[in-house]
Amino acid sequence: MVLLIQSSTGGTTSSAVKKAGAAAGEVGKRTGNRLEKVGAFFHGIYEYLVSAEFLANIIVAIIVIALGVLSYAVLARGVPLILSWRREQRRPLDAEDRARIKRQDTAITLGRNALRYVIFLVVALFVVSLFFRSTLATLGGAALLAAVVGFGAQSFLRDIIAGFSIIFEGQYNVGDFIQIH
Repeated sequence: MVLLIQSSTGGTTSSAVKKAGAAAGEVGKRTGNRLEKVGAFFHGIYEYLVSAEFLANIIVAIIVIALGVLSYAVLARGVPLILSWRREQRRPLDAEDRARIKRQDTAITLGRNALRYVIFLVVALFVVSLFFRSTLATLGGAALLAAVVGFGAQSFLRDIIAGFSIIFEGQYNVGDFIQIH
């Protein structure tokens, strides 16, 4: 950057040019230092992404996710078998037996959904802890997120609990029709 300043008599002021040149050089050095820091930051990210540690974390994360999906599949099929194990199919079912079976089916569905969320949460926390070595910070962030969701979904959770009470007390069951006047 060249700056030329002329005085009112038409001559150049050499001291002003030197000062402007020095200021421009200082700005260039500061900008260069900052760009070097940004370049070093991105170079560090690149080095981590091609490192053996990152590739090992990716492989372990894939294995953990696969184990989570496999365990959910096994448990989602096994829990209904356990809960419906004592069902007798030999005799005709009366209204009370049908209501009991509906409540069992509802409990099975709710158990599957709860199981899915628990397994997802455990797998997600494990994978995050692989990449961010501070497990305590990960758990703290998850607790904060759970608190925010809990406070934000209070009425929703209250409705779910009331729904459980209605279903398990037998006031009416899944599949029943009600008429409101």
